[in-house]
Amino acid sequence: MAYLEDLIQQSQQAAGQSMFVNQSWIGKPQGMAYSSFYPEWEVTTPQHVTPSPYALAQMGFRVNELVYTCINVRADSISEAPLRTYTDDGNEEIAHHAISELLSNPCPGVSEQTFWKIVETYLGIAGFSAWEKERNNRGDVIRLWPMRPDWCSFLRGQQKPIRAIRYQPYGLPYLDIAVEDILLFQYFDPLYPLLKPFSPSMSALEMINTDNNMTIMIQNFLRNGNFLGGILSTENQVLQEAEAEVYKRRWQQTHGGADKAGEIAVIGKGLKFQTTSSSFRDMVFPEVDARSESRICMVFRVPPILIGAKVGIDRSTFANYQESRQSFYEGPISNEWKYLSGIVTDQLLPDFENEPKLFVCNFETKDVKALQEDRNSQVTRADTMYKGRWATKNEARKEA
Repeated sequence: MAYLEDLIQQSQQAAGQSMFVNQSWIGKPQGMAYSSFYPEWEVTTPQHVTPSPYALAQMGFRVNELVYTCINVRADSISEAPLRTYTDDGNEEIAHHAISELLSNPCPGVSEQTFWKIVETYLGIAGFSAWEKERNNRGDVIRLWPMRPDWCSFLRGQQKPIRAIRYQPYGLPYLDIAVEDILLFQYFDPLYPLLKPFSPSMSALEMINTDNNMTIMIQNFLRNGNFLGGILSTENQVLQEAEAEVYKRRWQQTHGGADKAGEIAVIGKGLKFQTTSSSFRDMVFPEVDARSESRICMVFRVPPILIGAKVGIDRSTFANYQESRQSFYEGPISNEWKYLSGIVTDQLLPDFENEPKLFVCNFETKDVKALQEDRNSQVTRADTMYKGRWATKNEARKEA
């Protein structure tokens, strides 16, 4: 309680009144919110992301092809549009603004397109993407360096949801980096508001495990041959342990392994084989597989048809592929553009402008093909405008 007591003492001095009696508040400093005070352990002890981003990357992005594809489809889509700076009304673009110059090469070997791919990849896995601001002697931001999520933990501050990120690469001492020196993209976690992130991979973790286990089961099935398991039994004789082991070994040698799948079994008198495992059809495997695919895609907000998932291919046509792609860009991707540009406006623009409220950062989407109107629709509308006599011929030509 030392941290809270220090805050209370400061508040008492500022407000000239008693604030805390028997662990209960009887008042509060004028203009201060009680919810802006945080437990001492969140202030003094770094709060780690759970599950670990390392484990999430291993179980999902690096192993599960569906998660890998969902994250990459989102990352590729986000990186199609460049970020630009405009006047606060959003009408006039500021050519060659310092933010555009910085993002064109935030650090060696990273282009703007790569920058947004990294941001979106880390958001999909860990729920946050942090970039440390490197400054010159005048305090100007000259570089942005990516911070590996599993090396990051978070610290609260006095009326600060996050005051610093503790960064500790393996084998090196940690350093607490002030949040003012970090560009932080972070998804909201209702259990740790404005402190820890919550990612799509975390939400889909159980389904990812299910999908991974089904893949392992198929691999084991192929390794073991036609049967997942069974019983060799006889009713005409009593088998000694050594005899039973011989029968078992011979059966495995003859029918075990993918290279022996389909071999014909010849069983002696009184010996029979009975399978004890369900077949894929008995386990309703296609339905279970489709369920895990659709739920993982749902969490990442990626239409299954766009990534070639079975549940999407079964219902695919060229028309609904086009519709799904357009709705994907107009919904999840457009919302993500607004979120990302808002973070840059709030956290990076003040480093370059004395009056940041006079400017705004937005993604330029005019060259994103999925958002462009169909050419036939444009021509049809222009023709209707001219025939309806509410547009001149030149206006209709321009529209077309």
